[in-house]
Amino acid sequence: FLVQSNQYPTGVDAALVSDSAGSKNFANAGLVWQGPGMTVTIPVGNSFATFYHSDTLVGVHLISATASGFTPGVQPVTIGAGVPGRIRFTTPAKRLIAGEVSPTTYFLRTEDLYGNVAPVDRETRVNLGAPSIEGLFTQTLLGTWDEPLTVAIASAASGVGFYYKDKIATPATLISVGVSADPLYAPPSLSGQTTEMWEAVTPSSAAYFTLSHAGSGSVGAPGIGVTVRAYDQFGNLATGDSVNGRYYANPPLT
Repeated sequence: FLVQSNQYPTGVDAALVSDSAGSKNFANAGLVWQGPGMTVTIPVGNSFATFYHSDTLVGVHLISATASGFTPGVQPVTIGAGVPGRIRFTTPAKRLIAGEVSPTTYFLRTEDLYGNVAPVDRETRVNLGAPSIEGLFTQTLLGTWDEPLTVAIASAASGVGFYYKDKIATPATLISVGVSADPLYAPPSLSGQTTEMWEAVTPSSAAYFTLSHAGSGSVGAPGIGVTVRAYDQFGNLATGDSVNGRYYANPPLT
């Protein structure tokens, strides 16, 4: 008879890695998590070993197992989004002009806790608010302008857009967003979540002027200073803006 030595007396060690750019993790059969890569051992007398894997990035990723003397094994793994757990703006802050509608929509998106797009499982109501007494919202340019305003993310969708306008010029005005706390109109994992964005509102074009002076003049006395100020139609000082313009091009003499 022929006696052949066991080439792997302690089993086969296979190194596991994933090509995902997300935060990935491997665990052994006892669910002890080891980190982004680990080695699993196929015991003597067995043909397989069990391990677990997690990832935070949605997509199809490849898990590779390599062991000395064996052809590497490669397995595609599909990672889906988690439940929606937060809402955020996907559009950057804008620099508005007083009285004018935002040139493009603001867009809100629902995501899981790792930043993956996560659609909602029911119509989800989102409340929009602004502390400015002149701030107004609408979902469509032909719709009603109001503040506060409630918009809805449709079931199976992951976002909603809206427009905003304000008549008060300020370096920073707040747009606040809150998801409904009513379980009928928000997934439990998203209920009550909030986000916000600070917006700059710059003056509109000059519409009228005011004159002011201190004291009174008399014959033969030195002249008194007169101050001319330009205001836009909403009462903001029409100082113009380095980005939006609207400067008064021909200021009168004072």
